Amino acid sequence: MLTFWIIAVVLTLLALAFVIPPLLSREKLTETVERREMNVAIYQERLDELQLELDKQNISAQQFATAKLELDQTLLQEVTAESPAPVVLPSRWQWPSAVAVAVLVPAIAMGLYVRYGEFALLSPEAVKTAAPHGEAAGMDSVLASVQQLAERLQQQPDDVDGWIMLARSYSMLEDAQAAAEAYAKAIALMTTQDPDILAEYAEVLAAVHGGKMQGQPEILVQAALHLDPDNQRALFFAGIAATQRQAFAEAVVHWERLLGLVPDDQGEIKAVLQEQVAKAREFAASGVTPSASDSKPESASASIPASQAATETTENVTESTPVSDPIQIQVHVALSPDAQSQVAETDTVFILIRAADGPPMPLAVVRKTVAELPFTVTLSESMAMMPNMTLANFANVYAMARVSRSGQPTAQPGDWQGKSDTFNPREQRDVIQIVMGERVD
Repeated sequence: MLTFWIIAVVLTLLALAFVIPPLLSREKLTETVERREMNVAIYQERLDELQLELDKQNISAQQFATAKLELDQTLLQEVTAESPAPVVLPSRWQWPSAVAVAVLVPAIAMGLYVRYGEFALLSPEAVKTAAPHGEAAGMDSVLASVQQLAERLQQQPDDVDGWIMLARSYSMLEDAQAAAEAYAKAIALMTTQDPDILAEYAEVLAAVHGGKMQGQPEILVQAALHLDPDNQRALFFAGIAATQRQAFAEAVVHWERLLGLVPDDQGEIKAVLQEQVAKAREFAASGVTPSASDSKPESASASIPASQAATETTENVTESTPVSDPIQIQVHVALSPDAQSQVAETDTVFILIRAADGPPMPLAVVRKTVAELPFTVTLSESMAMMPNMTLANFANVYAMARVSRSGQPTAQPGDWQGKSDTFNPREQRDVIQIVMGERVD
């Protein structure tokens, strides 16, 4: 309450500072009167000169009338341009008036507050309880709006934008499971995939799985980067996925690319990323497996959240082959003799299956390294990034393997790749053979 009274007194003094000085000052009036008297004197002097010239017959009567009219207009303009003189009380009333105003203004203000104000709201207890109640009311309003949106989507299930809005709302409310379900419905309805939505979906799926990026979250991130290699959220989580696989050199590639995209005025974000790049370089050079606290990236910004990121290493579920999968494609991958001297053991190898006459997004993806070559992998429906993009939905597909020196899923000059003939995934029984011997220019 003391703070309130201090503020009230200061504001009252400020108000009086604008009111009292004019009551005690005659300077403005004196200045205005003097200026008017000077203008009238100049007018009279000039008029006398004209009259003298007329008497001497140096000018005609018509010239005299014209000059006098100009003088009259000039005097009128100068007088009307000045502010009207303020009404000033006689000097004997100046100080009593100032004192009366200084006393009456605060007294009237206090009387009005006593009559209509609420002193109870100034108590510490009221201040402490007001904010939580306001926050609770605001949260109730948000929850009600989200619930209304969810109910509307039950009646309008084809509203893609509505599902995206609902997914983002659940994400803000930290309900990762509900957000993931909403994102899945939105992506299933989209005719053209959006890299931002894929990256957001990957983030909430990782949160559902305890921060682990392996499996579908990483596949979604790869798909987002395939559509937009400069997608900042996807680059950030691609780096996290790489650290969880202990592929620290690959994480450096992703985060350094991201660093180049962050504006210079976002110094804090750059500092966080630079710190993570330095740690990843250190681990890559030393070959030491970091602890969770060392390799857990901090959140770089609100647009690139990493609160759910973790560094526990887990077996890549994309390489597992559930027995229940009706479609399983085995692919044997090898490197041509010409390519062996052109790649490093740490380079990434992507093995994927795409629809021959469909969208470029992979139907299934597995990630390996050159050091593991040659190898045989199994790709199945469980690796689908979206419900409507599975091996069972396409009758004509092909397999491809690529050595990515940059660690990016998109082909870059200097990569080596190989491709199979097209086949029907439901009828394919033999192991597909791919030799990576074609250099990407």
